[in-house]
Amino acid sequence: MSEEAPRLAAIEDTSGRVAAGNSAVILAARLVSTGINALGLILITRYLQPERFGTFAWITAYVAAFQLCLDFGLANILTREMSAGADQTRRLLAAGRGLSWAVALVILPAMLLIAVLWRQESTVIWWGVALQGATSLMIVQTMLLHTVFRSYQRMKWEAFTLYGGQVVYLLGVFAAINLDGGIPGVIGANLAGFVAQYVIARSFVSRRFVSLGAAWDAELWKRLALAALPLGAALLLRRIFWQVDVLILDAMSTERAVGLFSSAYRLIWGLAVIPNSLVVPLFPVLSRLSQGSADDFRATCTRSLRLLVAVSVPIAALLAPLAQPVVATLFGERYAASGPALAVLSFALVLLFPTSLFLYVFTARHQQRRYAVCVGLALLLNIGLDVALIPTYDHLGPCYATVAGEALLFVLAATMLRREVGFAWVGGSLRAVVAGGIVGAAVSVAPLPHPALSLLWMAVGGALYLVLIWLFRVFSAEEVAVAIVALRGRGRSKPGG
Repeated sequence: MSEEAPRLAAIEDTSGRVAAGNSAVILAARLVSTGINALGLILITRYLQPERFGTFAWITAYVAAFQLCLDFGLANILTREMSAGADQTRRLLAAGRGLSWAVALVILPAMLLIAVLWRQESTVIWWGVALQGATSLMIVQTMLLHTVFRSYQRMKWEAFTLYGGQVVYLLGVFAAINLDGGIPGVIGANLAGFVAQYVIARSFVSRRFVSLGAAWDAELWKRLALAALPLGAALLLRRIFWQVDVLILDAMSTERAVGLFSSAYRLIWGLAVIPNSLVVPLFPVLSRLSQGSADDFRATCTRSLRLLVAVSVPIAALLAPLAQPVVATLFGERYAASGPALAVLSFALVLLFPTSLFLYVFTARHQQRRYAVCVGLALLLNIGLDVALIPTYDHLGPCYATVAGEALLFVLAATMLRREVGFAWVGGSLRAVVAGGIVGAAVSVAPLPHPALSLLWMAVGGALYLVLIWLFRVFSAEEVAVAIVALRGRGRSKPGG
């Protein structure tokens, strides 16, 4: 089988069918994955209770920052280089995997040593950090394998790895709870799930695409590192942006406050898989278009950004007024105080969805440094507001800070890209926001005699929103037609399996 056959088939596509079909495939997989993660989160949250869940949240937040040091943007750079038509897929992947293992040998021991010195009193945290560190290593290695699926635009193989890993994860959660494994047990379940994903992805890549290895390639390591470091800095800052609230809240308040904030935050973070699923398949397309027609690049960015806003608005509009019954239904009355936190954080979704695209637009244009500056400024605002608001608002303080920081990132990046790329997306997006406002207002005054009815009102509100965006003509008939064709034909292309 020729390595270039599947890539060439995708490049020849001019209608957007391949990209849209891949988005549909991976979105379906991520939605299933999100559902399983949500079930796992509910089980873990109820099992650990607010105090121990606060410790669990601290471990995951702490390790998350080091995880970005393991990847430092390397996966995205590999995807861009492979997608650009280079015929060195095998060499790029081998060098990337070798570089990642070399970095891990430095980062992971340092991470564990710092945790031991920082939290000397808790062996639970030591074991938790060690297990979560191993999980991060598996995540990064799996992401590097996924670059092959993405560059060849064969996302169904990535979907299969997600399905397999999530089944193992959920079985592990049940086992950890039944055996009373505590925090190490639930983290071990997550590790088992990602080990399964890695094994499945490795099998698919080696059998259907390229042979695997990890190479010492100093020349290529240097080139990849120089390209990846600015993006890695941006990704690290972005991850810190979403994790720093937990660390600051832990230092300034109680473990219960951390648990209340984290239960709401993890629901919001879990929904982030939706925009990622939509934009990741677009990255190879954007990488190629950035080297060609400026009009095609602008049009693709415009449609993508409008879609992300349109998808985010109903979720936020429904979640904000129903936050309290949602929390009561999912986590129980002991987490009732996290209802207002979820209501505030839901507004961040309208910003989080479109900002997910900005990372890939800047990277496709080789402007990672500009994105890093935008994220850095948003992070500084987030930290400053955390310190200022937590003494007064406790676990609600980080919620306000997150929304403000996300808003600043959106304004900075959108302004910069609007000036340089010239895409015009405001009209359709504003109509989607108006439709979402109508839905939110309707749901907020709807009777709710029992918290479980919140799910029914979400379904009704979602149906109303679909009617409104059709009436408001948020999407053109041509865009709808392309989406329908993609959904019907996504499984028909043969190259690459």
